[in-house]
Formats: sequence, C-alpha cells, structure tokens
Amino acid sequence: MPAGFGKICQDCYWIGKLARRLNILKIDIRGKAWQQQFEIFTEWLAQDIGNDKAAMTLVRYLPFFVEASERWKEIPAYSEIMLHFKPKKMRQYLKVKQWMEANWHNDVDDSVRVDLAEQDRIKTFEARLEDFPKAKALFGSYQNVLMKKCESGKTKLKSVRLALQPTVGLLEKTGRLPIQTEVDAYLKEKPGQRAAITGFLNHLNKEYGLNLKAIAVVNKRQQQGRQKAAMERKLIAYMIKCREKPSAFKQRIWLKMAMPYFHKCALESRSRITQVGDMYRIEQSGQVYNVPCFYQKNRILDA
Repeated sequence: MPAGFGKICQDCYWIGKLARRLNILKIDIRGKAWQQQFEIFTEWLAQDIGNDKAAMTLVRYLPFFVEASERWKEIPAYSEIMLHFKPKKMRQYLKVKQWMEANWHNDVDDSVRVDLAEQDRIKTFEARLEDFPKAKALFGSYQNVLMKKCESGKTKLKSVRLALQPTVGLLEKTGRLPIQTEVDAYLKEKPGQRAAITGFLNHLNKEYGLNLKAIAVVNKRQQQGRQKAAMERKLIAYMIKCREKPSAFKQRIWLKMAMPYFHKCALESRSRITQVGDMYRIEQSGQVYNVPCFYQKNRILDA
C-alpha cells in the first residue's frame, strides 16, 4: 500500500473521501431533486477526471447547484438554466456545462447557445459605457427598440448585436449625444460601419429632432485607385480595338488617354510630340514626358 493511505488502496481511499465530501456538501442544496442531480454529477465527474481530482475539486461546483436549487424546485430545461446563468457565468462551471450537454443532449438547442452568446456580447457593450451615463442611456434606448423587433420576430439577435457594435463604438468616442462632425470623424476612421450605424442615427434623429447622417467619407487613396483602374480599362480597350483594326489608331487620342494614366496630367493642345523608338516624347509647359507607343509604321507593336 502507498504510504499515508493506511490499510486501504489509493483508489479506495479517494472513493471514500469523495463519498464523504459529497454527503457533506449536498446538505447546502435545497430539495431532493437537486441533491440527486449533484450526486449524478459527482459520479460523472469521477469518471471524467478520476476519483482523486473529483474529490479535490467538487466543492468548486457546489455554488451552481445551490443557486439552481434556490431558483427552481424542479429540474428545468437546459435552455432555461443557460438563460439564467448566461455563458459568462457558466465558464466558472465548465464541467457542469459539459455534464449537462452530455446527459441532457435532447434538450440542447444550438440556436439557444448562439443567442446566449450574442446576449453575452451585448452585455460587454453595455459595460464599455459604464463611465458615460449619458451615452449608456442613449445606447439603452436604441437597444430597447432593437430588442422589441427581435422579440416580435422581425430581426435576429445577431443583427441586434451587429447594429449595436458601431453604436457603442461611436458613443465611446463622444460620451454623449453625438454631433455630425463626430459622426464624420468616426466613419472616416471606420468607413465599413457606415451602413450598420445608419439605424442608430435614424433613431437619434427621431427621438431628438436631429439631422445626423452617415455621410460616405471619401478615401482619396481608394478614389485615386478606382480612377486609375478606370483609365487602365479604357487604355486596354483602345489597344484591343487598334489591334483588331490598325487604321483606328489616332496618336492624339492615345496620348490624351495615356498622359493622365502615366503622368497624372492632361495632354496640352500645344504639346510638341516626337516619336523615339517605341516611346513618344511629349514636351509641354517646360516639362518632358515619355509615353509608350504600341503603334509604329502601320503596325501594332507588342505591348
């Protein structure tokens, strides 16, 4: 026999210790129904992690059963338990959650789990506004409107959370009722949230007689990129046209399209144009520019 266990084997020692601990702890649990569930859980826990670890950790799961027994005389549905404890609190009792999912499988609804997780995320939004009472009140007002739609089946809880995400982001910046310049600044930082925040702005406009708008903030770099892509498409289309019909090529038309694309400036009417090999040399306003030439001696050059 291992030292310290007397005349009994190590496993028997822990089985006995677990049984004694169970009998002591279950006294705090109200009602036979929940005491019986605690016994079933203890047996499952011992099988899952071993008698020794179960005996040492059983006490940490007692508060769950005590609280549950105080709230319900009879054993409720899994979904009702999860609605009460919420995912955040159930993280303290992961083994209990695993036990319920393993033994109450028919009662586990994936949609309930998803909704509970969404509720948990929404609560974290509220917590972010604890130091801003005015902002928190605005958030709560809009949240109530969205939750009524959710309860009536007009929207899903995930959509509520997605709508509240930019709402809390804006209110964190302002700490109060936002003004248009603050909305613009927020959308400049996060342009992808323009559509999602429109509902909140409409809510504020209705409640407070405002005229806030989710104005599309122009990103100059993106705008320039789109403009260059459009010019490139025109250049390629013209090159294809001239390959199919060489007589369609006109030097000045090509240069009018090519100068803005390659040099970000227009071809001037008094420009001096000379062809040097496979390049055009353009002199205008005291500057010299080079533009590729894909047309030479009545034939189209390889681009």
